[in-house]
Amino acid sequence: MQRINAANITIINKSRTLLSHYTERLNIFNQVIINKTKTILYNRQTNLVSLLNQLLSKPLIITSSKQKDLINLTSNLKVFTGKFITRQGNYLNAFTTMVKLMSPKNILRKGFAIVSQKGKILKDSASIIPGGELLVTMEEYEINTKVLTKNKKDGKSDL
Repeated sequence: MQRINAANITIINKSRTLLSHYTERLNIFNQVIINKTKTILYNRQTNLVSLLNQLLSKPLIITSSKQKDLINLTSNLKVFTGKFITRQGNYLNAFTTMVKLMSPKNILRKGFAIVSQKGKILKDSASIIPGGELLVTMEEYEINTKVLTKNKKDGKSDL
């Protein structure tokens, strides 16, 4: 029986030692798990805060950048529109001047005449026949005339 008691005491002591050893190891592992979990949670929280900051700042940065782009585009549009309108105004003035120079009134003022027959302006002499009536419009007068003759020019005249 003494051997049984000794074995029992040995088993109890060994069991206590093992339990104490494994309890200590469990406590160490528990502490490691708690520390690692805290580190992981802290890192995740830091990442979330960083992401939140990006989410808050990026739209402001993008909006500011796009607003500057819009201001630049608006400014360019004003400048180029002004230049375009000025250029078109210059073209219009040039065409207006050309129309004034080519106007019948201005041409008549230079000493030219407009010859018409039966209400139509003659552009060439093919339809003019001797004996036909013509209307010659000058700056101050209209002259009704009759064609006496029609002679072909030789091209050597100095008009």
